[in-house]
Amino acid sequence: MYYAQLTNGICTSVTETYGALPESPDLILLSNFDATVIGKRFNAGHWEVVTPSQPAVPAKVTRRQARQALLLAGKLSMVEPAINAIPDATQRAMIMIEWQDSLEFERNRPSLIALATAIGMTSADIDALFVQAAKL
Repeated sequence: MYYAQLTNGICTSVTETYGALPESPDLILLSNFDATVIGKRFNAGHWEVVTPSQPAVPAKVTRRQARQALLLAGKLSMVEPAINAIPDATQRAMIMIEWQDSLEFERNRPSLIALATAIGMTSADIDALFVQAAKL
């Protein structure tokens, strides 16, 4: 007989046994050896593929975190030239003040999104940068 060993509902191993299977919600009797269930969740009598959860994108990160993440991504040196390329002098000054004086950077701020787009970042890139920045 074969059984699947569950940890937190996820199969971590498949083992052969030569006796009665002990009563445990963490052991599932299998009809044959099936290593394909490893890494799957047993739910209501069926095996489900477990999709890794995506890390939550922080709503904001500190100035230090943002700048360090940009440096690691090779984008930090692109920010000020992108700001300097803004044609409208008032808008350029407003964005420069925001870049230089903000204590935190908010993920969904329109000026941040516009600046990130100007340095070649997609929405997914911005999300990944914020996730990375939060770890720094």
